[in-house]
Amino acid sequence: METAPPSAQLLTPKRVLVMGSGSGSNFEALVHALRPWGIQFVGLFCDRYGTKITERAKRLDIPITQPPPRSKKGPLNEAVTAFLQQPFDLLVLAGYMRILPEHIVAPYEGKIVNIHPSLLPDFPGLNAIQQAVDAGAHITGITVHLVNEKVDDGEILSQARLPILSGEPIEDLEARVHALEHKLYPQTVLRYLART
Repeated sequence: METAPPSAQLLTPKRVLVMGSGSGSNFEALVHALRPWGIQFVGLFCDRYGTKITERAKRLDIPITQPPPRSKKGPLNEAVTAFLQQPFDLLVLAGYMRILPEHIVAPYEGKIVNIHPSLLPDFPGLNAIQQAVDAGAHITGITVHLVNEKVDDGEILSQARLPILSGEPIEDLEARVHALEHKLYPQTVLRYLART
């Protein structure tokens, strides 16, 4: 991704919320790449306790919202709904491992993006990298897409491909996929915010 000049900003400052569940490497890559462009990361929602993503958010001085411990779907969805009451221009899913229900997605159509580790529509859902390997695919990749009420089904904003190397350990392929995500996701989010 090109480096932002010192005075770089989008015409209107944009406010971004993030939802994540895991290590937060995509989250941190987004923050480092997009803050120089004047994009404000105003909150992180994490549905799990003791995760690296919350450690990263603290280090990056981004407010964290979490549901009550051991929440069932009702309290979890209430916590998500409350989190989304603050003003924002885009909600970025960065390793959020739950499906957002339609009543949460519908009011924010066109304002939620996700990254998926396959070339959609191939291999939607969980374990997409392993699905590609198990299917004997020679090419895999990543997709950044808008979120709708179906799983991994929204409008595709960008994709990038990479080969699956013969005999490559799955961990090495996953590392290459994640490195590609850390480049494409910030680029796509920046382009999308610039046009909204």
